[in-house]
Amino acid sequence: PLTRVIPSPPTPVTTREELDPILERHKRWIDSVLSPKSDLLEGRANLAHADLSGFDLSGVNLSGATLSGTKLVGTLFRAAILIR
Repeated sequence: PLTRVIPSPPTPVTTREELDPILERHKRWIDSVLSPKSDLLEGRANLAHADLSGFDLSGVNLSGATLSGTKLVGTLFRAAILIR
């Protein structure tokens, strides 16, 4: 049976210390989506309207993350994964 995934509400982010736990939960969510034995359905990052300007997100997997309206001026995405 299919389970509907309800995204988390947007999380205000102003520092890397606030962003890191969100990215860690999102990584676990991605891993669970790829594992047929996992039932973890929460943790998908919702960074809508966050200001991530100047953050270094190199190598971060943001696949499936909600980024609508997010400010990304000067954000580094070297080797980041941004698949919808």
